[in-house]
Amino acid sequence: MMPKVMQFIILFLFFIYSINGKIHCNNGIKLSHQIKPTTLVYPNVNHDKLIYNQTACELLSSQINWKVISVIGPYHSGKSFLLNALTNITDIFPVVNSNKPTTQGIQIFISEKEGIIYLDTEGLSSGLANSTESYDAMIYSIAALSSNLMIYNTIRTIDQQQLDYLELLSRRAQLFALKSELQNSGNLTKSFVSFPPLFWVVRDYALDERTESWFFSLLEASQRKEFGKATSEKNTENESIRLQKLFEKMKAFTLFLPHVNKDNLKELKIQCLNEEFLNDLQILRRSIQEVIKGVGISARQFCSTINFYVHAANKNLFPAIPSVWNGYIKSLKLSVKESVLDYAKNNTDKINEQNIVFTEEEINTKIEIIKQNCKRIAEKMLFGIKDLTENVLQDIEIDISKPIKEMKEINDEKIQKYIKEEAQKNKNELIKLINANNMPLNQKELSIIISQLKKQYKQRMDNIFNKFHSTKIDEGIKVELFQEVFNKNKIILNEVLNSIALKIINLFSTQTELMPNNKLINELNQRIHQSLLFFDKDTTKFNDWEEVSIIRNKIENQLINLKEETVKKNLKELVQFLQNEKNERMNEFIEQINTIKMPLIDSQLNEIIIKIEKNILLKMNFNCKKFINDETYTTIFNELQLFINSKKKCLDQQNSEMFVQITLHDFDRIRKQIKKENHSFFNPWSLKNEYKKLYSDAVANSIPDLKTRNKVVENFILDEYKTEIKNATLKFTTVIILIFSVIATLFYKFFM
Repeated sequence: MMPKVMQFIILFLFFIYSINGKIHCNNGIKLSHQIKPTTLVYPNVNHDKLIYNQTACELLSSQINWKVISVIGPYHSGKSFLLNALTNITDIFPVVNSNKPTTQGIQIFISEKEGIIYLDTEGLSSGLANSTESYDAMIYSIAALSSNLMIYNTIRTIDQQQLDYLELLSRRAQLFALKSELQNSGNLTKSFVSFPPLFWVVRDYALDERTESWFFSLLEASQRKEFGKATSEKNTENESIRLQKLFEKMKAFTLFLPHVNKDNLKELKIQCLNEEFLNDLQILRRSIQEVIKGVGISARQFCSTINFYVHAANKNLFPAIPSVWNGYIKSLKLSVKESVLDYAKNNTDKINEQNIVFTEEEINTKIEIIKQNCKRIAEKMLFGIKDLTENVLQDIEIDISKPIKEMKEINDEKIQKYIKEEAQKNKNELIKLINANNMPLNQKELSIIISQLKKQYKQRMDNIFNKFHSTKIDEGIKVELFQEVFNKNKIILNEVLNSIALKIINLFSTQTELMPNNKLINELNQRIHQSLLFFDKDTTKFNDWEEVSIIRNKIENQLINLKEETVKKNLKELVQFLQNEKNERMNEFIEQINTIKMPLIDSQLNEIIIKIEKNILLKMNFNCKKFINDETYTTIFNELQLFINSKKKCLDQQNSEMFVQITLHDFDRIRKQIKKENHSFFNPWSLKNEYKKLYSDAVANSIPDLKTRNKVVENFILDEYKTEIKNATLKFTTVIILIFSVIATLFYKFFM
């Protein structure tokens, strides 16, 4: 009875102390915003792809050799609190009391003072809709493969299910790493058999049994051939699947309850936690320092590793392995066979794509290398599963035989192609030797040359046949070799004739200066005649060949086509030149008339414009004097005159409008007078004449020149009274039509 009372008193005092601690231990060390953890990897909406945050990596100093520590474990097991405790700062990683996970993907906290990167990972088996075993495996693999130390965090105990799940995740991560490396380089440059050291930390532990011995006893009991079934005594160590095979070092640690009141953990200082918890935490810290001492990775290597594995995971390189062992073995076997076959096909394809012909010995050596590498890949991917390895190796031998057979067949085709190409090459090279002779040759000279060619050809091809153990060759090439010699005379003749033709064409194509088209046509006709005379002179000794007349006709047709093209080009350039000249004169005319100060009386204005026009047209004729007699020039010159005439009309209209402006007061007076008198006219001519007299008299003093005054007044009346003129015209027309209708009616009645 007494011990129970004592226990009650101790627990009561501990509770009072905890309440007091809450009062005095709140508001622990807080972080500035700048050193809060940053998301490094996070999932997309569907949790089937990962996104790498490059900005987080840019926070790492390139001058520090970083140690990377990751904390992994089940959902809601207090991984974030454990990381806060390890860093001795209370609010680095958020800790909340809810069923909703606070960490998604992977977050990092950078401790430059310690040179450590802490990775906080999303909890495993969270049970959320988007959280799957494959997603757990992606997060686990990236964190584990990128760390110098992995801490696996659980609550209160280590059970067989947790061991099994960790083992399955580790196997998937190992296979993922190997497939990623193969996909990246195609070579096995690194061993992916082991992981970084593993610290299994059991939180809130309150049992008497030592965790280390308990942990390794569970590991010993986990040997099996099938997932979840005990292994018989006949199984050897090589047949077992053991975590010890995957992790180079493993240790187990316990952490006592940090505080009696868990709701306030996130607000307490580290020193306010239970003393036993702090002692356990200190042991864990010392062990961590011992393990990570002397290891490290540069910021660039760390970022490249994270980026590499994120991209690999998104490329579906993760093996889709079921959760049961039989399914795992079946899927693993299929995955290994696919990976090995892909490796074999990739390498045979690379060899097939090379523009290299291999001898039988060389191709057999390459086949042996591919087979050995396939065996190594399978053995690494099936590490620790002896029976499955032997079975898969037998299947692989059959699977890779097809791409290897195809590679040998393709190489045989290359050999035959190479022999044929060499035969063709030798034929061409031997034929080129004939160029040293002055062809055409007589038949005796040709016979001597052919005998020499037969001997040389046989010597060259015998060496190739011996190298590739093959005598297959297109016999037609031999016939072609000797037949082409007889055709050489004609070939060389054609080359000579074509050379002469090319020379003639090039000389004829020499650029000519811009000139009138008629003159150009005459000149080109003379050049055609001279070119044909030149050809006849150079081909006199070949006149007995039909090819000479054929080439001559061809040259003549080409020269005629060139002549037509030259004439067209000349005409185009001539038009462009004349258009440019016309545009310059037009701009010059506009510039000069813009300097005229108006209004001016008609005689003065016309005198100035005529003078400007004369100068412009004279300048146009002078600059284009070579082309004055050409029809094209006449057309362009007429266009310039039309432009000048149109501008003269515009200028005359503008001059009249300016006179209207200076006499606007007089015009307004007459306009009001006419409106007041309300005139009525029988025809438009009466209206114009009457109004013209009124307005002309009104502005006689302002515009003394009669001709100018009449023009100004007439333009004003036509614009100002266009409606009245239209109505008078309509009235007059109506009366005329009516009169004619009456006359027609009377005529009809009288005569009909």
